[in-house]
Amino acid sequence: MRTDRGGVGNELGSVHRKGLAAFLAAHGLAGRRIALGDATTFVPQRLAFETGDYTDDITCTASTGARMFISAKHATGNDEKNLGKTVQGWVDQETQLLPGDVLALAVNRFDSKEVEQLPAAVKGHRGSPGTPLLVNTAKALTALKNKIAKKSGDTAVQRRVLDAAFVLQVKVMGPGDDGWELAAALLETGVVAPGHGLAAVGALAEAFHTQASLANASDLGGWIDILREAKIPLVATPGTPGSEEYARQIALEAYQDILAAAADQISLGLLGEEDLRVLTVPQLADGLRVAIPPQGNRRAKPAALLAIARRWPRLLLTALPGMGKTTALEQIAAHWSADDAAPTPVLVELPKLLGRCAHSRDVTLSVLCEVAASITPAEQRSAAAAALERACRDGHAVLLLDGFDECGRLRPVLADGLVEVLARLPDDVGVLLATRAIGVEASRRLGLIAVELTTPRNLGEALHRLLEHIAQIRDIASQYQPAWVATRAERLRIARRDHPDIIKVPLLATLMTIVAANSTDVGTTLEQGRAHLLLTAVRDSVLQWEDNRPKTDAGHAQQPDPDQLLDGFAALGRLLAPGAPVPGTAATAEITSMLASRWGVRAPAAATALAGHILRFWDQNVGVFVTAADGTIAARSRVFAEIGAAMAIAWLTADELTAWVDGAVADADQHVALILAGEADPRVIGVLLTADRSTEASALIAATIVRHGAAADHGALSTLIDRLAPAAAGVTSAGSASQQITDPDTGGPADAWTYARQIAGLRVPAALRDHRTVTTNWLTVTAEQQTVAAALIALADAAADGAHLNSHQAQSVRSALLLPLAPELPGTASPEPLPGHIQVGIDAVAHLHELGTDLITPIVELTGRGTLGMAEEVEEALISHGHQPRQFRSMQALGEQIAASFKPYHVDQFPTAELTLLQNAAALADTDGRGLTANQRWRLPQLCTLFTLIDFAGATVGGLGSALAETPDSVRTGWLRVTATVAGLDPGVVAAEAKAAIAERGEHSNPGVRRLLTAAPLGPTPVGAAHEFDFQDRADALAALVSASSWIARSLCRILIPLRDGLLSDQIAEQIETGQLTAARRTLLAYVACRLSREPETTARRLLTSDDPALHTGVQQYRTEKVPA
Repeated sequence: MRTDRGGVGNELGSVHRKGLAAFLAAHGLAGRRIALGDATTFVPQRLAFETGDYTDDITCTASTGARMFISAKHATGNDEKNLGKTVQGWVDQETQLLPGDVLALAVNRFDSKEVEQLPAAVKGHRGSPGTPLLVNTAKALTALKNKIAKKSGDTAVQRRVLDAAFVLQVKVMGPGDDGWELAAALLETGVVAPGHGLAAVGALAEAFHTQASLANASDLGGWIDILREAKIPLVATPGTPGSEEYARQIALEAYQDILAAAADQISLGLLGEEDLRVLTVPQLADGLRVAIPPQGNRRAKPAALLAIARRWPRLLLTALPGMGKTTALEQIAAHWSADDAAPTPVLVELPKLLGRCAHSRDVTLSVLCEVAASITPAEQRSAAAAALERACRDGHAVLLLDGFDECGRLRPVLADGLVEVLARLPDDVGVLLATRAIGVEASRRLGLIAVELTTPRNLGEALHRLLEHIAQIRDIASQYQPAWVATRAERLRIARRDHPDIIKVPLLATLMTIVAANSTDVGTTLEQGRAHLLLTAVRDSVLQWEDNRPKTDAGHAQQPDPDQLLDGFAALGRLLAPGAPVPGTAATAEITSMLASRWGVRAPAAATALAGHILRFWDQNVGVFVTAADGTIAARSRVFAEIGAAMAIAWLTADELTAWVDGAVADADQHVALILAGEADPRVIGVLLTADRSTEASALIAATIVRHGAAADHGALSTLIDRLAPAAAGVTSAGSASQQITDPDTGGPADAWTYARQIAGLRVPAALRDHRTVTTNWLTVTAEQQTVAAALIALADAAADGAHLNSHQAQSVRSALLLPLAPELPGTASPEPLPGHIQVGIDAVAHLHELGTDLITPIVELTGRGTLGMAEEVEEALISHGHQPRQFRSMQALGEQIAASFKPYHVDQFPTAELTLLQNAAALADTDGRGLTANQRWRLPQLCTLFTLIDFAGATVGGLGSALAETPDSVRTGWLRVTATVAGLDPGVVAAEAKAAIAERGEHSNPGVRRLLTAAPLGPTPVGAAHEFDFQDRADALAALVSASSWIARSLCRILIPLRDGLLSDQIAEQIETGQLTAARRTLLAYVACRLSREPETTARRLLTSDDPALHTGVQQYRTEKVPA
């Protein structure tokens, strides 16, 4: 590669080069090829300046991928300074040529008649090698051959250079020159508006002048950007590459504007008033959270979805119904569409593929992008889809795939197709696929990291804002609004306590708030279960519409009445419950059939008119069953379809109901609808428990229905116990395979304890309690199971009676909570408690007055072994009772504590910890960061890994304070350098990413950077297994280990202990013996010295010769493999 960069200082040459670049770009934008003299089609698509190649004034890449290495000369003769230097570059470049590549000389004028015919000579050679040429043309070709031969004696090289050669004479110094005028004319043939060609060439030339000075590059899209920035009117109609590129750009911007408009907005269905259709919640996206799976000793914990999705490109987002998967993807799309640095979001509703993709081969990137682009105006869809597809192929895009669980039995087909799509895309393309649990198995083949969407951090604030907003639009007098809101807020608080399964689900929590606002008897309304809550919300939406619609006779004659609307909801729900969208004609047919059978409306015209009103009501008035641009109809949330299906079972005869229940039991996709139906219609439990068809699966579903608050009489509960008992005893019913049945609590295969646990947790009347207790005692096998079952029984009885625990019940619960938990071992996941044990801890919080506050710690420890939702539920309940189970609940709280503790350090003289560490990381290398890819700038992968390795998110107050105030910059920078090096990171890339982070962080401390840097890792962090330490490594490591900050020392120790370096071990031992460190630090370093030593026992014996107890402790901890605390 060439090491010098001549030509930049030559003013005439610089003017010629920028004009030449504009000339080439004009050809590319207009779709015109450069005439090389042969049949080659060379249409410029990219220009790069000062690339470091041997011929590098301009490297022009064609649409075919062929490259033209151009030496740009204002003037040349048959001399060594100009032509000779160009030919030397060609010869040196020859080894790097690929088929189709061109070696070019582009000149403004020739100073020698001997070579002024070179353009014709080279074209003649390329077009018809060996054909006789005119005398002067032949002389020029001979002169070129002689130059080539002088530079290389290899005849094969000479031939290849000559065959690849191309000489262009073009005058492009400014307006009036032929080449400049030609470029302007080309641009006016379908790229820019007539009369703007000269200005466009000028804008391109000036931009290329700047790019050349910076050794930059640009492509067709960049050239359109230049023209747009210069306010040149452009053409967007098809015809030229430039106009098509402009059309793609404006279509993509329209697409992104549509997505961005949804930022911080929640769509509220089931409401009649227009003012309540959309609620704006500031920082809505910032409150979205996911539960990070436990890894090693790290337990499940919440993390900001925006940060996790940014750091980890490929995720599987799982969630329960109504948790807001669609909202989450829409908010990611909205925020990233408004961020120029973010990858292009491609938001795809997967159910829309069902009519187009019967086989996996039908699932293509083009189809995905067409579905995503369907939100744009019809005239822009094709261009928008093309722009999205290109963004994906370029690698700076993220596929946001929604509704996978709604694709039914085609889920495996779609998964296989998506696997093939991703295999053809760059690894940098992100993927975020959202699904309920039912879709997880099929999605595993995509190899995505699974995270679970959990309750938004700001859900409570959003619901309170909703109540206040409703109070305002309902014209409640201002003096009464606070009391109106307070009354409903208090009833909602009680409802949250009684129905935690509802309040943890954003959709249901929102509906509960709306129902509370609409109800005149708030308390009674909110005491109902989930199904009744949904039914109430549906009915309320109809009643509001009935109250507000015009009461003219003509209007009533043409519109359905409220009961017909509700039946229409049920009919649509039954049709849409499987999840996939349906054609509008099918929806109309379903409703007209319902109108005929239930309302006697058989006249086709009248039925069709009524069906149209019903469809428009649930689409336009309420927004739960929406019509897409292609005419298909889908449920906004599948929960709405499932409650509609549950409502429709009221129409079924006993035989029809039995057949429907049997089918739903056998189809896991219908279990949610079946449970909702059971909550709403007591006949369902009866069918589930019928002796001749009851299975383990049906018994478990019946138990779930009862647990959700459905009414069940003495006989049904007794039968339920008798159906569950044989399965718990290990006796399976005919035709049932227990290993295929899912435990409703754990999600794993059901076992005997699954059924025994269901029996123990049943809320039964006093007359059945002995029967339940005897049955449970008979079924439980281990002492742990018996203890947990007794606690579940005690809590269930207290809940059924609405009473405190009696002394016997309290003792049962205490015994369960004090059961020893399996020990947590370093480097392994926390052992999971017996299923049901955590539920004891959750339910016990409400009875702490009877149980004793000494159980708070066991409860926190127990529930901390479960899911994030469980741990947070207990934590919130404890706090509501005046307890603080954790010292720091958030990074914000930690920051406040740090700020308070910094006062002794006069921290007001220091930048924040985050900025200081970024500045230290930026000092690892002298780089401007221009070499980073777009994805590196967005995800900052190596910088994030470094911040994970130093455990920035877990830094203690004292450790962080001393790291900033008492540790020199040089020590911090050395600590970061050795950490990065040992972990196999590139210090230059880390420094570049740190500078990018500082720039993004800006003057206002953009919190997005901090959230990204503290986002939890979803996989193992790199640790060097065989690093060879040099002098600087050891000096940096030793300075960090003895620094004032315990955080710096401990974080580095974690990196060092897998390694071996005898010299560093000896240096640490010598430093310990100075006695200038704290006892805790001496213990830690004694441990590390032994771990690093190539002869650890020799090092241990050396340390034990000291009479320092701290060193003895460190050696003992090394020998027992226990990392010092």
